[in-house]
Amino acid sequence: MTGAFRTWLKWGCLGVALGSLALALVLLWTGENGKIPQRAKGKGSTGSQVDRPLIVERKGDHVVWRLRAAQAEQQLDGRMHLTEPELELFTDGSKMVKVRGHEAWFSPVQRNLRFGGAVEVHYEQWRLACEVLEYMSGSDELHVPGDFSVTGESIQARGRGMRIQRQTQRLWVDQGIWIRDADPAWSGDGS
Repeated sequence: MTGAFRTWLKWGCLGVALGSLALALVLLWTGENGKIPQRAKGKGSTGSQVDRPLIVERKGDHVVWRLRAAQAEQQLDGRMHLTEPELELFTDGSKMVKVRGHEAWFSPVQRNLRFGGAVEVHYEQWRLACEVLEYMSGSDELHVPGDFSVTGESIQARGRGMRIQRQTQRLWVDQGIWIRDADPAWSGDGS
């Protein structure tokens, strides 16, 4: 290459770079009143957000559970923070158990989910309410570590510490339960 061509190439590249910088500054100052849009980040958040995520767990041809949320945000610890989450668990008989809460944290590697804030579970005529509920994928169980209340057609119950196995639909109460039944035939008082 000749010296004149190198000089022309050097000044040409510098001119393109300065022109690009000037154009970028003009676009920044004329759009959004000169402000660069920022997304608010929560504590421990990477800022990566997804609107209306859908996650599905299958075993063969059968759907085990389906998770939806209004929004998901990746956290630094690898978990996903979900707002307005809804989990649909399916029993082996294809009956649906719906779980809703204000927020949840999903661990993609273990496929575990922890709901928080006014959690409600609906299954047929039953409604369970609690503040914290966990779905442990490895044991395929729902776990309520704290207080809960259950209402059905004729039954009201309150207790603490409950586990429900999704496949068998078996239920264990770990720390005690109080039950009130309006149907005397169920409690053994009927003829």
